[in-house]
Amino acid sequence: MFKASEDPERIKDFIVEKIKNAKIAKKLTIIDGYFFSNGAYSFVLETVVDIVTLLNGKIKELHIVTSNSSYNERNLERLEKKLPNLSITVTKNNLFHDRFWIIDDKLAFVVGASINGFGKKHFFIQDDFLSERDTVAIMEMYTVKE
Repeated sequence: MFKASEDPERIKDFIVEKIKNAKIAKKLTIIDGYFFSNGAYSFVLETVVDIVTLLNGKIKELHIVTSNSSYNERNLERLEKKLPNLSITVTKNNLFHDRFWIIDDKLAFVVGASINGFGKKHFFIQDDFLSERDTVAIMEMYTVKE
C-alpha cells in the first residue's frame, strides 16, 4: 500500500524489484487508460524511462494498452525518442478500468493507480501475481475490437 504522499522513487523501486524478482522480463505490457494523457505526461515518461533503465536493458519490448481518448501520437514519439532501443507498440482499448502490468505475457499484477497518479492518492500495487487464467483473460481482452 502506498500513501498519497509517497515518494514516487519508492514506488518505482517497488515495481523494478517486482519485475526483477520475476527473473524473466524481456517484454513489459502496461495497461493504463491514462498512459498518454497530456496533463502529467512528462512524469509518466520519466517514470517509465526510469523503470526500464533500472532494469538494466533487459526489457526489449514495451506494449502500452491505453484508451482512445488518452492516446497521443506526439507523446508516443517522445517515449520512442527516450527509449530508442525498445520495440514499442500501442493498443487502443477503452474497455479497461483497472490498471495491469504484465511481464513477458506470463505474470500480471494490478497497479491501483495510473502512473500519473503515483504519490497523489492512496493506492496499492499487488504483492503477488494474478493467476495464469486471469493473465490470459486480460491479454485476450485487450486484443478484442470494440
